[in-house]
Amino acid sequence: MSIAYFLTTSINADIQTQIIQESVQFLKESSIEVHVEVFDGISRILTTADRLGCKISSNCDGCFKHPCREARKIYIILDVCHMIKLARNALADSRIIKDSMAQ
Repeated sequence: MSIAYFLTTSINADIQTQIIQESVQFLKESSIEVHVEVFDGISRILTTADRLGCKISSNCDGCFKHPCREARKIYIILDVCHMIKLARNALADSRIIKDSMAQ
């Protein structure tokens, strides 16, 4: 179940990280547990995930420690629809996409 949407036009990763942490804390105080955050795949979001403690880009670790409960984790899911849209747009712009890991 979605609990909130934060619509912003310009916000940096530090403020976004703070909003997420404070929202999770507020919900915990209201007896609501957060298990997952769903993000689109823009670079600012990936920076926010990194600041929360996720290492999605480096080792595919898609979770971070719950700010109120150290033993728990909150998982990050990149929204598939947004990721497909980003890939489509990148392909439209570049016409060719090469994987540096491919042989």
